[in-house]
Amino acid sequence: MEAAKFAAYWLPFCRKNGITTRSPDEYFASNYSRTIEAEKIKVMYESMKFRKENVVETGRVDDEYITNDKDHQAFSKWRTDHGFTRQNHPSNSDCNMYSNDPRTPFLAFCYVLDPEIRNRLAYIQFPQEFHGLNETDSYADGLSGPNYMGTCCFIRRRSLFGDPLTLVSPEIRELSPDYVVNNPITSPSVLEVAHRVAGCNYENQSKWGSKITCG
Repeated sequence: MEAAKFAAYWLPFCRKNGITTRSPDEYFASNYSRTIEAEKIKVMYESMKFRKENVVETGRVDDEYITNDKDHQAFSKWRTDHGFTRQNHPSNSDCNMYSNDPRTPFLAFCYVLDPEIRNRLAYIQFPQEFHGLNETDSYADGLSGPNYMGTCCFIRRRSLFGDPLTLVSPEIRELSPDYVVNNPITSPSVLEVAHRVAGCNYENQSKWGSKITCG
């Protein structure tokens, strides 16, 4: 949520100034143009980082960070007497991924929309640059077949529901590979499905749990 608020200023700033390094950390660590506007954006970024790191360290979102009713409503769903913990809210975040080319999603769609390869395509993965590798480079050890690194990747939704010749339809219609969402992301119907899927046990007694993940 904090990142989304910052992005409302950061992305227009990047577009206005032709900045392709969309990672604020990388940009402000470089020899950037120190204009008044850039310095204001940097202060906003450092403030956002401080708030985020404070929440991670303390395990809770203090009232001072909740500035409106919408935020309060969202965080009230997650608060407990013991704060927000990884134990009762497991999650996965790929925090080391960023792209220096804002056209990356469009480049990925060139493959997704290609009728010649679309049906055989599971994901589009862009090259990675690792830092601090060991001498044997454990992340690229020459295993047969394409390596899936879990980052810098666009996954085609159809690949989550069986092999190219066999479609395993999900029980939830809205999760179907070709389902088109017509309602806003904040609509009750969309949020209801999102909350259901975000649960830790929605796949129990389902085709997803028995035929896809364990297949």
